[in-house]
Amino acid sequence: MSKKRAAPRITTRKHLARAQREQRQRRWVLIGTTVVLTIVVVVLGYGFYDSTFVDPYREIAVVNGEPIVKREFQGRVRFMQRQLLVQLNSYAQMESFFASDPDALQQLQELELQLSTQLANVEVLGQQTLEQLIMDRLIAAEAKRRGLQVTAEEIDRRIEQDFGFYVEGTPTPLPTRTPAATPTLDTAVPSAATSEVTPGPTSAPRPTPTPYTREAFEGEYQAFVESLSDFRITEQDFRAFVEAQLYREKLEAAYEPELPDKVEQVEVWHILFSEEEAANQALARLEAGEAWDDVASELSEDETTREEGGLLGWRTVDELASFFGQAGIVAYSAPIGELVGPLQTESGWHIFRVTAREERPLSPTALETAARNDYQRFLIQLRNEAEVTISEDWVSHLPPPIAPGG
Repeated sequence: MSKKRAAPRITTRKHLARAQREQRQRRWVLIGTTVVLTIVVVVLGYGFYDSTFVDPYREIAVVNGEPIVKREFQGRVRFMQRQLLVQLNSYAQMESFFASDPDALQQLQELELQLSTQLANVEVLGQQTLEQLIMDRLIAAEAKRRGLQVTAEEIDRRIEQDFGFYVEGTPTPLPTRTPAATPTLDTAVPSAATSEVTPGPTSAPRPTPTPYTREAFEGEYQAFVESLSDFRITEQDFRAFVEAQLYREKLEAAYEPELPDKVEQVEVWHILFSEEEAANQALARLEAGEAWDDVASELSEDETTREEGGLLGWRTVDELASFFGQAGIVAYSAPIGELVGPLQTESGWHIFRVTAREERPLSPTALETAARNDYQRFLIQLRNEAEVTISEDWVSHLPPPIAPGG
């Protein structure tokens, strides 16, 4: 029995139309997929280009035509955050040293609170950092105008010295560090100085100095750079900070203040109290006619001047402002013989009395203070005369705040 041959398939117009429609659909799908992939590639490519070559160089501020860019700004803010965090953690570790001294422990914890607040308020820290960067630009430009330069080699030397490494091979002893028996807290800034360095037992030989080699330094430095990367801080950020410090030092050293031979000074006395009530009671005794020397020697809490009746000596207005802030300026302006106070400063409550006023040569301390103040006025003048433009959205470019312990 023979097989039947299959009838030939007849292609109709309907079949042709359907095939053409399917072909067009496949072509549009291919075109659409290609377009989508192209858009994705373009978006990703632009994002990479923007994040790598554009965004880091957005201008945060312009100082006399020279930009401060986002990469530099964020790097410096992160560096300042790290510095605050390191300091905060060191204070926290020191708390056990002061467990037996409630007053010192309270002062330490107050300092910790201040640092924590600075870390939390990144906008304030960012504003301070931006102003620091602006002054860095102005100081470096002024230094270069005077022919001063900071080289890469000088930056290297400063970093080496900060790590305790000296090219000549200064030895580093290996003492044993133990807490002091009765630690005391510096009311300004606690530091490792509150612990003593003691050698080993007397029956054992003292440790011999070990040369601090370049290899050891480079190992410590690389570990430090790696620790910076945990905060997204680059070595370039760190070196820029060191360079700015060197420019500041060079300009200040080269600056020649214009100081007069003589300035008006006052002979001033004070009595110091920790509490306002005690100061008011002492003031009442003085106003009732009791001798100043008697009240000062009996009540003043300033041990350095109490035995001399609270005599501070001949002082300029700059010195008194440096010592006592606004209270010092008020005391300087007081009429001779008039009691002034109680006035509050960081040290406590003061009663002041001026007993003489005349033009006198500057003492070495007054010269130093006057020179420092003159230099600060010079920096303020640099800032005031500079053309500075700050981006309106600079806050949006701040790195996130760092939590203590983060």
